[in-house]
Amino acid sequence: GAYAATLDAKTVGVSKLLSKIKLSLSANGSLQKANLTPQSYNYFRKKNEKSKERNLKFATNGDLMTEGTDYDATILKAVNASVMDPLSMLLKLTRAKSPCSGKHRAFDGRDVFDISLSNGGKSGETLTCKIVYTPVAGGEVEDGDTEPKRYEITLAPIGNAQGYVPVRIAGSTKGVGFDVNATAVTVNGA
Repeated sequence: GAYAATLDAKTVGVSKLLSKIKLSLSANGSLQKANLTPQSYNYFRKKNEKSKERNLKFATNGDLMTEGTDYDATILKAVNASVMDPLSMLLKLTRAKSPCSGKHRAFDGRDVFDISLSNGGKSGETLTCKIVYTPVAGGEVEDGDTEPKRYEITLAPIGNAQGYVPVRIAGSTKGVGFDVNATAVTVNGA
């Protein structure tokens, strides 16, 4: 009946010399079969010595709560009843029958963006999805960063037909390539 998800990441190896980053995301909500309804989302990032936090709240029907926030008009226009936080959206996709397909809108408290997915192939039991990330409103658009970005995400099966879990994301940002790999994944305590 409910879900809670967390994602913790940090730079390691040589990349840590260029920029020391820690990222922590968390989301929770209600769950019925493949239907997720978000309730809250928390974002915390520390880069070198500067930190940023964002928090989203959703109504019981899953609609983003915007009253009392300082979101500008372009963000308010871009969010709709189907917008989700990025972590809940990722969970929803990994529980879908065809996780590497469709177009989805997400909001992280700063940026509204669309994710378009296509099949990138299968290797053993893992799936690779090709992702096109397109900024719609918010900080990136205000900064003039509207070009779509391409990524790949690798999903591993959970088992018992429960869907998949992301284990790798690769791409580039601002001309610098990155490859993020899961070192540990816990699903339902296992």
